[in-house]
Amino acid sequence: MRFTKSLTGIFLLIVLFSAASFAQDSGMMKNDMSKKEMMDKEKMHNDMMHNDMKSSICTNMSGLAINGFDAVSYFTDGKPALGKKDFTYSWMNAKWQFASEEHLKMFKDNPGKYAPQFGGFCAYAVSKNTTAPGNPTAWLVKDGKLYLNVSGDVQKLFNEDVDGNIKKAEKNWKSMMSDEKMMNDKMDKN
Repeated sequence: MRFTKSLTGIFLLIVLFSAASFAQDSGMMKNDMSKKEMMDKEKMHNDMMHNDMKSSICTNMSGLAINGFDAVSYFTDGKPALGKKDFTYSWMNAKWQFASEEHLKMFKDNPGKYAPQFGGFCAYAVSKNTTAPGNPTAWLVKDGKLYLNVSGDVQKLFNEDVDGNIKKAEKNWKSMMSDEKMMNDKMDKN
């Protein structure tokens, strides 16, 4: 009888922690994005040239960069705007969506100018030598470059020392991409 009560108690704790985790994840979802899009951590491992280094683009399960948000809107509108399927462009093995044909053209003409730094991964996470998906609603444009973070709380940490965090992230990103290239090279040889 005690064994059954213990198992029941453990099961209830697991359910409680799962529900709390789900509620926390749901709280991160904004702008009518699906849970599937926000939680996906899949990243493409294809090489791209961006900021004079090899890097990967953070995409969701649909292959959308920055969860389908318009990368150009951060610069032209001063805020994120959700892109539309009608204005989709493939660049560096990721699909990029835009709010207008004009934004699509601007991106096509100079994608490196508008694409988020560190492939759209969380800038603060990269400064800590790890990765997390960037959240399109936790962002900063500094010196003409777009930086995403995983959440508003992490954005606050990033903003405490923006210049220092960017320097650390740039150094770590070069190392991470070098490590990724070495790993891909080994896999190609096998």
